[in-house]
Amino acid sequence: MRFLCLHGAGTSSELFESQTGLFIAATPTSDGLKIDQAVTNSSATHDTELASMSKSDNATYYAYYVPATRVTVREAVDDLEAYIAEEGPFDGVLAFSQGACLAAMHLVRQSLEQRSDTPSFRCAIFIACPNVYDLSAFVDRGEFRCMNPKDDGHPIQIPTVHIWGEKDGLSEQSRGVSELCEPSMATVFVHEGSHEVPKSSSKITLAGSVKAMRRGIALAALVQRA
Repeated sequence: MRFLCLHGAGTSSELFESQTGLFIAATPTSDGLKIDQAVTNSSATHDTELASMSKSDNATYYAYYVPATRVTVREAVDDLEAYIAEEGPFDGVLAFSQGACLAAMHLVRQSLEQRSDTPSFRCAIFIACPNVYDLSAFVDRGEFRCMNPKDDGHPIQIPTVHIWGEKDGLSEQSRGVSELCEPSMATVFVHEGSHEVPKSSSKITLAGSVKAMRRGIALAALVQRA
């Protein structure tokens, strides 16, 4: 399977590759992952701890958009869609934090606006995903609103995996994003950590994350055959 990988804000494709090394290797997708920052819009302040993982002292750190800024959010989603059209197809997306939010906004817009007969991805793996903006309200009308299942239902209708830490200050936001997805195809794993990509230092966290990811990929295969 070929996955598009989207890093979080204040990191880069190099750092995301370092973060996800063992996590990716333990999954059945490890020979088909494409870690990418081609849809990046702006530089960002880096995460000091993550920067220590970089192979370069002059590394550049990125963000896909400036939070709660209409122009950059719209451009980021448009750029992602253009990138998928040019570089795809992809079987799935593996994304962390801001990258996960970007992927979710794309899937929601694609579903609600019926931009395609089939979704861009067969499955999505969201790690520590924050609130998803209502693009119609935010971009078109200038109203800042985050989507929720009570008002918006389940616009994401593909197999999804949701991984977040119980100590993450954004954990309730990640839970809310999981509830925007079709419940029968959503797999949730909550680990004991914080706002992070599952690390090899915690065998329980890594094993649980890989198990959830494998379940999501298996569901995608079943849906494709149906």
